[in-house]
Amino acid sequence: MVLAAGALANRMNRMKAITRREVATTAQWAARGVSAGRLRQLVQTGDLVLLRRGVYARADSLASSAGDPARMHAFRVAAALLAAHALASASHESAAILQGLDLLQQPPESLVTLTRPPHARGSRVDIGGDQYIGRVDFCWRKYLTIAEADGMLKYADTRRAVAQLERDQLLREVGYKVVHFTWRQLFRETDRVIARICDAFARPSAL
Repeated sequence: MVLAAGALANRMNRMKAITRREVATTAQWAARGVSAGRLRQLVQTGDLVLLRRGVYARADSLASSAGDPARMHAFRVAAALLAAHALASASHESAAILQGLDLLQQPPESLVTLTRPPHARGSRVDIGGDQYIGRVDFCWRKYLTIAEADGMLKYADTRRAVAQLERDQLLREVGYKVVHFTWRQLFRETDRVIARICDAFARPSAL
């Protein structure tokens, strides 16, 4: 489905990032000077709303988003991410809702789907026989595309950075297209990262 430019822009404007000033954990509210007693008082007066255990949102922010199901879902996703205490990102139905995609069947309002990034394990990329290049974070063999989510420490270590460049070259030599991004970019510039991966899908392989 192709959206008119104006309609797409309106959807993206509604999906402005939820800020930590709007939803935060008990510890984050405390860091701003909101004591446990004051927090309970704000909940009782309706100024703060409990979204998940230990995660509260400003009632006025929720009220201003009441007519926008996608933005309300963004609040639930933000609360789930904060409650998870781990790196994760919206996936499946939640990712579709946040990107403004239409679903054939709407999930329950309270459902939030998250995916934690891979750590020790990933996709094995074979050169042939028993020889393989290594493991990668994301691999779409249908499109011969690999995506790597990098930490900044990799680039601070010259040897690791050079090793990464050499591995990228090996991957390209066997026909893969390689896209790099940081976890920070994935969470804060999601649309840009997705666009780069889609561009890689569309590009022909070097082989």
